[in-house]
Amino acid sequence: MDPELPTRKPVIDYPCTWAYTVIGADAAAVCAAIADVFDRRDYAAAPSRTSRTGKYCSYTVELTVVDEADRDALFVAINTHEDVVMVI
Repeated sequence: MDPELPTRKPVIDYPCTWAYTVIGADAAAVCAAIADVFDRRDYAAAPSRTSRTGKYCSYTVELTVVDEADRDALFVAINTHEDVVMVI
């Protein structure tokens, strides 16, 4: 690792807008998973990309998170949804 690069976590001022990229194999199922997890929150979801082969699609989800615990809990909730392959 380059000794010039910082090794500490970035400072994030909460509350803030956070974006997750949610990836799955079926667009309708990914949209349903997003609605399921973020249902009680004010969020915006938009199609992001489709893989070159068309096997995977992704959606960008933006919402306000109140603190690190909130951000992490949402990440775990969407990442462990059965219709989601990966979250970035």
